[in-house]
Amino acid sequence: MPITVKKKKGETNDDMISKFRKVSIEDNVSVVEEVRSRVSYISPSERRQVKKKLKKWRNQLRRLSNRK
Repeated sequence: MPITVKKKKGETNDDMISKFRKVSIEDNVSVVEEVRSRVSYISPSERRQVKKKLKKWRNQLRRLSNRK
């Protein structure tokens, strides 16, 4: 089902984008992430680096939450 957001009088483009994001999150659609991934090519080495940084960040969060 397509997502439609209508522009009301006095709304900026930023308001429209935020409305679209809210609607897409409510519909459990990851359209924004899919569009971002299709905009530019990410090499496999860059994907590994991002994955490694994300894993490191998650471990740091776990350590901080275990301190309490």
